[in-house]
Amino acid sequence: MQDALNQGAHQDIARPVGGASPFVWPVRVYYEDTDAGGLVYHANYLRFFERARTEWLRALGYEQDLLREEEDLLFVARRAEIRFQHPARFNDALVVSAAIVSHGGASINFAQDIRRQADGQLCCSATFNIAAISAARQRPKRIPPPLLAQLFSQPSAQPFAHHSGHHSGQHSGETAHGL
Repeated sequence: MQDALNQGAHQDIARPVGGASPFVWPVRVYYEDTDAGGLVYHANYLRFFERARTEWLRALGYEQDLLREEEDLLFVARRAEIRFQHPARFNDALVVSAAIVSHGGASINFAQDIRRQADGQLCCSATFNIAAISAARQRPKRIPPPLLAQLFSQPSAQPFAHHSGHHSGQHSGETAHGL
C-alpha cells in the first residue's frame, strides 16, 4: 500500500520537504457512494477528503466536538480546488492522503490525494484552505498553539512546498486564513 502511495504522490500539487509522508486513511467505496453507473459520485470525494483530515486530528488526540465545546473552535472549508483524474468504482479500496502545505494563524492549507489501493492509480487530487473560526462568533480564530505544534511535530505533518513557487502562508488578496 505504501509503495502505491509513493508513486507520484502529490505530483501536480506539492512535494514533501525533507521526505515527510502525508497522513493516510483507508476508505472503501460502498453502493451509497456511487452513481447509477457504479462510479463514485463526484461530491463524495469531498466526504472522503474530509474524513482523512478529521481522522488525522483524531489520531493526534483532538475530537472536533470537544474543540468546539472546550476551545470555541470550528474548522470550516473556505476554498477547495479539485481535480478528477480517474474514476473510483464500487467496492474499490482507496487510500486518502492529507498533507499540510502551509498555514497561517487561523488557517491551514492541505494537499490531498485519493488513490486506488490495488494499483496506486490517482483518482482525485485536491487542495483545501480550511479556516479556524470561533463557534460562538463565527469569526476567524487563531489555532491554539499546542494544536499547531502537535500537527508539525508529527512526521506526517511536515510542511510541503508548492511547485508553483508560492511561499508558505502567502496568498495574494486574502484577508482571512484557513485551517
